[in-house]
Amino acid sequence: MKYTITIMFCCITLLLRAQDNIHLNSRSDTVNYLIQQIAHDPSVSIYSASIIPVYSIQFYRVTCLFSIITNDEMVGLAKNGHGAIRVFSYMGLYLNKSDQLEQIKELLKNDSSEVIDTQGCLIKKTTVGKVIMGLKEPCWQHEMNLFLLQIKNNEDFRKAVFESIASSN
Repeated sequence: MKYTITIMFCCITLLLRAQDNIHLNSRSDTVNYLIQQIAHDPSVSIYSASIIPVYSIQFYRVTCLFSIITNDEMVGLAKNGHGAIRVFSYMGLYLNKSDQLEQIKELLKNDSSEVIDTQGCLIKKTTVGKVIMGLKEPCWQHEMNLFLLQIKNNEDFRKAVFESIASSN
């Protein structure tokens, strides 16, 4: 029940933020758009900076991206993407229990690219490697799985989320 209310709140929040529509013609357009938006924001946080935990726009972007790309694409992004993209790709591989997770962790553990991490009201610069090595038992995993299920199983919800992301710029 708690998670259903959270998902409903997220959907309403996103719908209220929607102002403009961007029409993406293909899967490739959508993937490229999401990657561009994630890379433009160096934050690797699931929650916005606040006392009350509210999902960040990055959470919505990343979850939508995870809903349409494969593990192989995540591996490619973890190897070649922007710092935030590398972190989130690793998180996606973790979420999907990828057999390439340890290989990517090894690749990223010493990555010194700067990203921004938010924990509660604290915002700090850190590195990709520190974020990767600090992910032990992710608290976001259950929420992200629920949100992914909604995106994959509910066409109207998926459209509303994508439109809200597109209008959040």
